[in-house]
Amino acid sequence: MQPMWPRVSSSWQRHVQAARAEQDSGLLDALALVVIAVGLLRFWAVLSAADVAFLLAMAAASAVLLAWRRAVPGSARSFARHRELPAVVLRVAIAASPTAWKVTRQTLGGVPPYSSGSGGWNLAVFALSLGFCSFAATANVLALARPVRLALHAPTQALVMLCIWWHNAAICESPALQHPAAQQATAATYSALTALVRLGNPLTLPPALARHGPAGQCSAVLALAELLLGFLAPTLLLAASEAELYQRWKRAWLKWQKQQLGESSGSGGSGGGGDNAGGSSSSQMPAAAAGPQVEPPNQPPSQLHSDLFPCLRPPSKGAACLYDLLSRHPFTEPNDVVIAALTALLLLGAAWQAILAVTPM
Repeated sequence: MQPMWPRVSSSWQRHVQAARAEQDSGLLDALALVVIAVGLLRFWAVLSAADVAFLLAMAAASAVLLAWRRAVPGSARSFARHRELPAVVLRVAIAASPTAWKVTRQTLGGVPPYSSGSGGWNLAVFALSLGFCSFAATANVLALARPVRLALHAPTQALVMLCIWWHNAAICESPALQHPAAQQATAATYSALTALVRLGNPLTLPPALARHGPAGQCSAVLALAELLLGFLAPTLLLAASEAELYQRWKRAWLKWQKQQLGESSGSGGSGGGGDNAGGSSSSQMPAAAAGPQVEPPNQPPSQLHSDLFPCLRPPSKGAACLYDLLSRHPFTEPNDVVIAALTALLLLGAAWQAILAVTPM
C-alpha cells in the first residue's frame, strides 16, 4: 500500500514560511494605515515634505501587502514565500527612519498621570511608561504581528533594538521620563540592579561603572528594558513556537519515512530477485531500497534521512539541534526551578554589567 503523503511541505523552510504567513493576518498593516493617517493629521505642521513622503511610502507598502494577501487569487503561496523580505525591511525602516523619531518625540511630549501620594500607582505608571518609551511594546507588535523565521527575526530584531538604543539619551529628555516620580523610580531600579550584580559577585562590577548621573541611569534602565522586553521576550516566544512547529513537522515525516523503510524491507525480502518487486519499490522512491541498511524496519527511525529521500529538505543540523533543545522540558527535577532562577539572575547581572560598561556617564 502506498504510504500516505503528509499534509505538510517536505521542505522545512517552505513549511515554516507558510506557518508564519498564516499568522500574519494583516492586522499590523491595517493598524499601520490608521497610525499613519492619525500622524499625518496630528503632526502635519512639523512634518517636512520628506517626512510626508516617507509616511506615504509606508502607507503604500502596507496597502500593497494587504492587497497581495487578500485580493490576488491564488496568491497565498507566493505571499508566504516572498513576504519575509518586505517584513524585515519595513521593521528596520520604522526603527531607523528620522521621520519616525520626529513623530515619536511629539508623541512622548505628554506627562503620564503620576500621583503625589501613591507609590504603587506611580510604580505601575512608570512600568507602563518604560515599556512605551523603550519601544518594547512597539517592537513586540512588529515582531509578533508580522512574524518571520527565527533565523531572520533574531538579527533583524537586534538591529531594530540597536537603532532604538542609539536614541536613548534623547528619549530620556522627554517629559515622560523627566517627571520627578519617573526619575525616582529610575534611580531605585538602577540601584537595585547594581546591588544585584554586586551581591552575585562583588569583584565583577568596578565601582566606577556604578556612578552614572541621572541621564546615564535613565539610559541604562531603558537599555535593559529594550534588551529584555524588546528583544529577548519576542525572540523566545518565536523560538518556542518554531521549535514546536518543527517537532510536529518532524513527526509527520518520520512516520512517512518509517512506512517507506518498512515497505522497502518487505518488498526486498519477499521478492528476492524478482523484477516486479524491485520495480514496485523503486517506483515509490528512488533510494528506498537502501532503507534496511540504515535502520531496521522494526525500530522507529529517529532522524530524517534526506540522503535516502531527496524530497525531504530538513533544517541544518545546528538548527535541528537548537529546536530539539528548545523542545525539552526544562523542569524535570525539583531543583531545576532553583537552578533556572539562579542562572537567570546571573545572566541578568551580566547583561546589566555590560549595559553599564557601554552607557555614557
